[in-house]
Amino acid sequence: MYSKVYPPDTVNFDAIASSVAAKKPDVIAQGSAGLQDGVNLDRALVKVGYSPKQLFQASTPSFGDQFSDAIGTKNTEGIFYAVSYHVDAQTPGNKEFLKEYRAKYKKDPPEDAADGYAAAQVLQAAVEAVGEVDQDKIRDWLHENSVDTILGKLSWDETGAPQQAFLLAQWQDGDEQVVLPKGAATSETVVNPKPAWSK
Repeated sequence: MYSKVYPPDTVNFDAIASSVAAKKPDVIAQGSAGLQDGVNLDRALVKVGYSPKQLFQASTPSFGDQFSDAIGTKNTEGIFYAVSYHVDAQTPGNKEFLKEYRAKYKKDPPEDAADGYAAAQVLQAAVEAVGEVDQDKIRDWLHENSVDTILGKLSWDETGAPQQAFLLAQWQDGDEQVVLPKGAATSETVVNPKPAWSK
């Protein structure tokens, strides 16, 4: 087992990749915080010639074309990541949201736009349910109810913590697919194991 906490401004991952390769893990999980740290780790792993059976990166692969352009489309194959939204997710109201967003902005919505829209859906449902804009009543209602959104069904516990997890997505054939949960999945297959890096 290998575990390493690196500073957020780390650019060179060669030493980390070499240490990981020496341990030969089947699975690598990186809590990537943005595009560049994940891309730099992937490039370093390619450089040292080590490809795990599975690779999970928290957010880097969600950067779409920026990610695939940075490491090469073939190298994205089988990489897992967490995401709150996918344009093809079979969630309530997503088709309508996608149609309106594309008509207005002439492109697919980014994850942040979908998250903002879902937050508005939650607020609207709560206000309509309690009949007024009262923070205490809205809070109490949300603690006891769930709301169908374009991110799926959302609910909260008595402390206000969300009860749902992110979607598990994976790059497949040069495209981003949701593989879990099944109700939001855009692909029924899972690439396993991750193919070796392409140089």
